[in-house]
Amino acid sequence: MANLARNRLFLGTILWCGSTPIAFDYGYRHRDLYNTMETGYDRTYSPYSPGLLLLFKLVRHLYTDEMGVHVIDLEYGDAEYKRRFGTSSYEETIVNVYRHRPSIRMWLELIAELNRVYRWAVAILWQLGIKGRLRRLLQRKRVVETVAPPDTMPEAQPGPTDKPEAR
Repeated sequence: MANLARNRLFLGTILWCGSTPIAFDYGYRHRDLYNTMETGYDRTYSPYSPGLLLLFKLVRHLYTDEMGVHVIDLEYGDAEYKRRFGTSSYEETIVNVYRHRPSIRMWLELIAELNRVYRWAVAILWQLGIKGRLRRLLQRKRVVETVAPPDTMPEAQPGPTDKPEAR
């Protein structure tokens, strides 16, 4: 993963408010396409639209000559920001292709099911307003650390401000 990040094929971006991470995005780049794998934000900062702010900064970063990205795929699913800022959309489905080896297929299906359960659990935690509190509790206990990969977006590093604005 570190090698992919060094070659700017994997990008992880964090938007900070002071020393607090408030939004993130990670994905991969292939030629002129950037494909978002996961995004998120701290809902306590939602009045400031940290996810949109991070998206704008990410677009500005990706469309530089150095990165050479011309297409950004915001992944599957429907969201207001995708309808508002996207220029095109299409129906898609996930297809898994396996060699006929039951043990590998079983593991891949287990991983896919665990991923679905994880996404369901995260959605429930967000709806109940627990995820942000749980994350802060775990960060206080030093169980979880959030680290921005070096050289992904230097202007989105921690700053001394109290409002969620990237520098």
